[in-house]
Amino acid sequence: MGQIFKMIDNKNYIIKLIDLIYTKHQTLLPFLEILRRDIKNISFEELDDSYTAFIRLNDKKFEIFFNLNFINNYSLTDEDILWITCHEIGHYILDHLNSEYNKTHPKEFCNMAFDCQVNSLLYNINEQKPIEVLNKINQENYNKFLSGEDREGYFFLLVPPFKTENEIRQELKKAQIEEQKREIIIEFWFKNFSKEGLGLNDIFSYLEKLIEIKEPEEKLNKTENEKINIDDLPDSLKELKEYLTEYNGVFCSENIDEISNDIFDLTNVQTNNRDKETLEGAIKKTLFPKKIGTSDISSELIYRNIFPTINRIDALYFGNDVIPIFYENKITETKSSQTAIYIDFSISTAPYHQKICKSITSLKKVYRGPYFGFTESVFELSYQDLLNGNFQIKGTRIAPVISHINQNKFKKALIITDGEFNKTNIKTKADLYLILFNHENNVRSIKSVGKIKQVWSLE
Repeated sequence: MGQIFKMIDNKNYIIKLIDLIYTKHQTLLPFLEILRRDIKNISFEELDDSYTAFIRLNDKKFEIFFNLNFINNYSLTDEDILWITCHEIGHYILDHLNSEYNKTHPKEFCNMAFDCQVNSLLYNINEQKPIEVLNKINQENYNKFLSGEDREGYFFLLVPPFKTENEIRQELKKAQIEEQKREIIIEFWFKNFSKEGLGLNDIFSYLEKLIEIKEPEEKLNKTENEKINIDDLPDSLKELKEYLTEYNGVFCSENIDEISNDIFDLTNVQTNNRDKETLEGAIKKTLFPKKIGTSDISSELIYRNIFPTINRIDALYFGNDVIPIFYENKITETKSSQTAIYIDFSISTAPYHQKICKSITSLKKVYRGPYFGFTESVFELSYQDLLNGNFQIKGTRIAPVISHINQNKFKKALIITDGEFNKTNIKTKADLYLILFNHENNVRSIKSVGKIKQVWSLE
């Protein structure tokens, strides 16, 4: 097989990869122009075993080198070569060569983190469908990890999860992986390969909790190339980078831990009636008891005004030729001192933020707040905050929410979330109501903290 690859004409082989995009892998069409215009050559050579494939930039053109031993060991096909080619280009798209982590972390550690992000990008470009070459290369590492053959090898995290969260949790438990570590593995694995993906800050943060960094001063990733200036990149790659930033800016942002909501325009955000009805029903059921008029749900604000709002008493005065000096007006304000609504503004829920805010603000006649947002802490949000997107997106924890419920002695709490966070030992006696962002979300992380009275899902 090695000889076949050696003898392939470079130009014809690139045309073969282009044909594969057209015929079998249309999701890779964004890479088409790079293959057409800016790959100088693809070479198949017997390289050192530490290399599988690598890419370099030469006069605004890419040169890609594949290790023949690697190709033979895994029986790679032309389709596999296509995906690996896009993977190597992905490192340039995500600006990994310029990452500051190259100065602070060992080369092997950086490579693993960078590969986690690139593979997540490709998985999402492929509409979250399996990519055979990723499983072919790395899935076997999961079994080695479970068996204890390679407990320091976390390479299975480079590919999308190939089992359910619950199945993986049970297998890690059976393999006697300590609870804290297995929850970190699961949280990172599923978040990184979610539709939102993770930025490098989060990826490094998770990996640092799992992998011991040994002798970093001797093994720092001294990148052979100088920093890549954007002017050195082919125009086709700059165009692809711009396209993918619009497609999902999370992948192309290193500052995912603190996303700014400077632009939060709800004008053209589309919502559906079913979501609004679900929210309205949940809010009414959670905040308001069936018997309207009890002291804990509403109060009448009585004030006097010179402008008439005529009621029966005023009509009686008028009937007897008596004109009141003041007219008594009553406004019923909805209040709820023993309940609260919490909205999850974590990284994993980012795609839903505008829709949920638009839907909630359309229910202002039902309930105007206060609302509480939560990520790693709890913060109060006004109606206007939701309208303007006045919140930050970070990692998420449920513990601060449960503590906040207990401190404020709330009897009920409505939590709008995707359930993506670690469990906590903190308990609450409050009745919990949950709205999940979609039906695939789960409530396992909340079940242990209190009584869940009812669960709804949007979409």
